[in-house]
Amino acid sequence: LLISCFSNAQSKLKTGIAGNSLYFEIFGNGLTYTANYERALFRTPAFNISGRVGINMVPTYMLHSDFNLLTGISLLFGKSREFLELGLYNLNLLASYEHQTKNILTGNIGYRFQPFPTNSLLFRINFTPFYLPDYQGDPDDSPWIPYGAISIGYAFQ
Repeated sequence: LLISCFSNAQSKLKTGIAGNSLYFEIFGNGLTYTANYERALFRTPAFNISGRVGINMVPTYMLHSDFNLLTGISLLFGKSREFLELGLYNLNLLASYEHQTKNILTGNIGYRFQPFPTNSLLFRINFTPFYLPDYQGDPDDSPWIPYGAISIGYAFQ
C-alpha cells in the first residue's frame, strides 16, 4: 500500500520539464558544436537535476582533437515554460593521433524555454565559461575563458 501511494504521488508530480531531451548546441560547452542527450535524474516542483552527455567531431587541425565527449550535471529552476539553468561539465578532448586525452572544466548559466512539459521543442541560450588549469599564456590573462551557446532540440517523456 505504501509503495502504491508513493508511486501515485510521483506520477502526479508536475514539474514542467521533460524526462529526456535531445538537442544540438552551437559553440558552448563543446567549443564548436555538440549533439546532446539529457536525462532528468531527480525532479521536484521547485528544481530538477539532470545528467548530460554530448559528443562532437572536430577536424584535427582546429583543436588537435577529433572526438570530444562532454559529460556533466545541470540544475534547472522553474515550474512551467521558462527555466534558469546552471551546470558543471567536463569536456574530454580525445586526440587519436597522439593517443592522449585532455580534460577541460566548463559550466553554464542560462535560460531554457520549453513551451510544454513533454513532446515539445526546447530552446536554450547560455553563458558557458571554460577553465584551463594548465594555461601557459600571458601571466596577466586569466585561465577563465568567457564563451556562449545557443541550442535547439526536442524534449520528451
